[in-house]
Formats: sequence, structure tokens, C-alpha cells
Amino acid sequence: MKVKYFLLLGLCVFAPYSVLHAQKTSADVQDVFIASSNAVDSLHGLLTVVKTKKRSPYSSILAIFIPGSGPTDLHGNNTQTLKTNTYDYLALVFQQEGISTLQIDKRGVGESTAGEGESSLTYTSLVEDMGAWIAFVQMQGFHDILLVGHSEGGQMALTLGIEKEWKTTLSGLFLFAPPAEHPADLLWDQMVPRQISAESEYGKFIRAGLDSLRTGYLLSSEIPLPLYPLFRPSVQPYMRDWFQDSPMENLSKIREELPLYVFFGGADIQVQPTETIKVLMEQRKGISEFLLSPSMTHTLKRDVLGSPMATYTNPSLPLDADMEEKLRAAIQSVKDDIAAR
Repeated sequence: MKVKYFLLLGLCVFAPYSVLHAQKTSADVQDVFIASSNAVDSLHGLLTVVKTKKRSPYSSILAIFIPGSGPTDLHGNNTQTLKTNTYDYLALVFQQEGISTLQIDKRGVGESTAGEGESSLTYTSLVEDMGAWIAFVQMQGFHDILLVGHSEGGQMALTLGIEKEWKTTLSGLFLFAPPAEHPADLLWDQMVPRQISAESEYGKFIRAGLDSLRTGYLLSSEIPLPLYPLFRPSVQPYMRDWFQDSPMENLSKIREELPLYVFFGGADIQVQPTETIKVLMEQRKGISEFLLSPSMTHTLKRDVLGSPMATYTNPSLPLDADMEEKLRAAIQSVKDDIAAR
């Protein structure tokens, strides 16, 4: 997928320290805004610049967080049921390791606008927005960019990772529970047969609908009411565009010298690694690791026994300790790689 990037404007306004940042690290926290790729909407982010007594080899490094699917904001929450603050905790780990961070509200989420509504959003447009953010932080003096993608955000990181535009800028990819198969197949696996029989009327409709969007056609038949949230007309253009991107194909094209870390959770009920991603990671040379934390859920927190949805609704729960330990080691490895250049 060839993507064009747009950098239109940047405005930084200092914001008060959050309790989380103030207690744990010395940093300047700023609300930042840029124009989106359509030159109409405004995109919002939270830029945290780690303060050092003197310039270090890591002063030029910044990690950009790419949120997961749906209306997920820069904290890792949404307006529906997701209350995790996961991205705040995750960003704090990077900050404690001396890495500045940028957390973003996707277009149409949080303080970022989507004036033309949901039907105007596409996978490509959101990737273009991420390209604009990369260009923005480059203008702030950050030359080594780490992409930290969660869930669908991991797929976006892979899409950006194969673009020649950022070959000399991207210094590492950190993917958390990324789609390890085609997104249409992932949606099928999440719904059928877990929730719906493949041979039922609804199961057959889901199969036909996903196949239609995958081949580039919007649905022409009436959508059954129970399946309307998945196939509503306003989201079909996004799904059709999203399905044209193949995360595993992109993974196979990521340049060998770009450090790549992939994290999965054994207690993740949404996304699990496939043999394909395991083989692709084994074939990679250079700095590359496949990391599995047995008790981690999709929210990157430790599973609460007897309460499978607790990590989705309790923002006070910390990150999975095993994953955090592995993440800190991965960050140090990338820092060493950058310092050795």
C-alpha cells in the first residue's frame, strides 16, 4: 500500500503534569495538535519529553503509541466499555527508561476531530495521520522514532515500517497483540464459532460479508439487526480499505536491520499468535524477538482469575509484570543499538 504523508501545522501548549507522570518521572508534558491528512480535522496528542541533566545518546529517541481498533483514545480507553489507562502505564515504562513518548487520539476520538463522520474514515487515512505525527516529532528534534502499536495499531506500525519514507527515521517496532493473520480472518475467528455457529444464518452472513469487503465490494443486502454493529454502512468503507492490507505480508518485508519485538499474552481472548508469525519471526535476522507472557490479557495486564473482563474495566490494574520486564530489556537493547551507531 503506497501512502502519502502530510505535515500541515504544529501547536504545542504546556499542560499540567498528570499524577502518574509527576510521581514517576521528570518530564515536560505537553498537549500537541496538528492538522490531519485531509487538512480539515485537528489531531490531538500528549507529548512527554523526558528531562535529562545533560544531552544523552537517548535524547533523540521518541516512542509513538498507535492505539488499537475502534474508538480507542490516547490512554487506551474508549467511550463504550474499555477503561484501562494501559497506554499511560506503557508510556511510563518508556519514560522511566529515558525515552520520550507521544500518545495520540485517533481521528474522531477524544480531542481529535472527524468532521465528516465515521463514513469518511479509512485505514489508509489513519496511517497517513501517523505519518504526519512522525514528521511532526521530527520537527521537534527527535531523529530516532520507535513505533509502539497495540492490536490494530500493531498492523499500522507494520504498514509504516515498510515505507521507504521512514527508512532512516524508524529505529524500532514494538508490537503488542498485533493481528497475526489477515484482519478479515481474525474477525471471523473472534466471532465464529466462539459466539455464532458457522452454519447458522448469521454465520453464513458474516462469512459472505467479510469475503465481499475483502474483495473490495460494499454489502448490498440488508444487514440482520444483531450484526448491524459489525457491518453498519458507515464502517464498511473502513473495513474494505483495512482488508486490503496484509500484516503478515508486511512483516515479511520489514528490513532486517530494523529492531522488531512482538508481544503476545497467553490469556488474550481476542488475539493469539499464529504459526505464520512465529515462523516469520524465526526467519528474521538482527534484533528480533517473539515474546509471550502466559498470564497477559489483550489489555497488556495480568489476567484476574474468575473475572475475565476485569482488566478491561479496572484502570488501576498495572501492566503484566512478566511483559514489563521483557519490555524493559527490549528497550535497553534498542537503546544500545542506537548508541552504537
